[in-house]
Amino acid sequence: MPVIKVPVIHRFGILSNRQHKELQKELLRKYLPSHSYEIHSDKTINPLEITEKFIQKFNDATNPQDKEDLLELAKKMLARCKRRSGLGTLGSGKHVDLPVAWTEAIILAQCKGEIQEEALDILLISLDHAPMNPEHVPVLFFIAESILYRICCDAAQKSYLYSSEIKLSKVGFLVFLRLLVFHLCGHLESS
Repeated sequence: MPVIKVPVIHRFGILSNRQHKELQKELLRKYLPSHSYEIHSDKTINPLEITEKFIQKFNDATNPQDKEDLLELAKKMLARCKRRSGLGTLGSGKHVDLPVAWTEAIILAQCKGEIQEEALDILLISLDHAPMNPEHVPVLFFIAESILYRICCDAAQKSYLYSSEIKLSKVGFLVFLRLLVFHLCGHLESS
């Protein structure tokens, strides 16, 4: 008998999953004020996991030693992202996970400097060469939303564009082109 995996969808208003968990923790602390209840996670954190905390630390680093260490870590993250996006194999292979790679690349594109440029290059090449797959639609919408937000908040207020904003608009073009193709093929119809 085949095993059918049902995807877990977190629907709690317009909050993200992380915000939902933080809200649950806060409500639990308010509910149990007399207890010093702390939720401990036994899970070890992967040092190459791309998080908002890492992006903020990278962009706010002032100490030269910290900058160098964070830059090395970001380069390792980029190398991992390149492998997952399958740049050498045109988006195919056992090691390729395009939705994760694209999500990591768009998050790494929030870093300043050469990491941002490299992440956008990875995203551009991968979006250009990757095969069309309807399973990519959710991550394409995430990338599209991220790009529109960055263009509206950052690029629209400047009198000229940097190379990163131009690359961002090219990524946006490729994402919206893929979404248009999926729409024309009928993969975006609500069920």
